[in-house]
Amino acid sequence: METEINPSIRPGLLTIPIELVMNPNIPESSKTLFGVFNLYKNKTGGCWASNSFLFSILRHNERTITRNIKILSDWHYIKIENKNRSNKRRIFICGYQEIYGDICDKIYDTRRNPEKLDNEFVKSEFLRLKNEFIKKNDCI
Repeated sequence: METEINPSIRPGLLTIPIELVMNPNIPESSKTLFGVFNLYKNKTGGCWASNSFLFSILRHNERTITRNIKILSDWHYIKIENKNRSNKRRIFICGYQEIYGDICDKIYDTRRNPEKLDNEFVKSEFLRLKNEFIKKNDCI
């Protein structure tokens, strides 16, 4: 049985920023989903992809897609806009570099002394930066 090809799927590279790749708190499936949002964002930076469209690309079930969207939103990699509470949402890529850029520089510097690079340290640093951003910007 042949798989039906969705004509709106276009070829391209999934671009996943280092600030996301290096975050051990984010599951790999969320990172891949971000790459899809990045590929399908339009000139204004928004992506209109529905969960069923995302399923046709990633083959993740709807619960997994919904969970991954929430994770990316909670960590401020994306922002979800849902005007008039309609079924149509728009997903925007956020300014994650402002939040997580410093930790990536620190990790890069530490790689010269790998014994200083501890996964728990990296996890806690990403969490600390996220919480600082939330506090500074009065985010919920």
